[in-house]
Amino acid sequence: MASACKGKHEKQLLRLRASVLKTGRWSARSLLSLFAVAVASLFVIWGVLSPPFSLYKPLLGLAFLALTLIFIVRKKGAHNKSGQS
Repeated sequence: MASACKGKHEKQLLRLRASVLKTGRWSARSLLSLFAVAVASLFVIWGVLSPPFSLYKPLLGLAFLALTLIFIVRKKGAHNKSGQS
């Protein structure tokens, strides 16, 4: 990225750009996590409410939900350890 000012202002511009990119990635990650929780919850609800009751669908949904929550907690922990808020 080129800027008219060199030195201090260019470094500030690069830091601002990196901050904006990190914020955008966090939003996409949040939306994906929310989508995964919603889909896993739908599996659980669908399995419980479907007429021929099968334990497979609710357990599959619970497994997806647990896996998603583990990923959310691990990513949040890595995000906090790196010194970002």
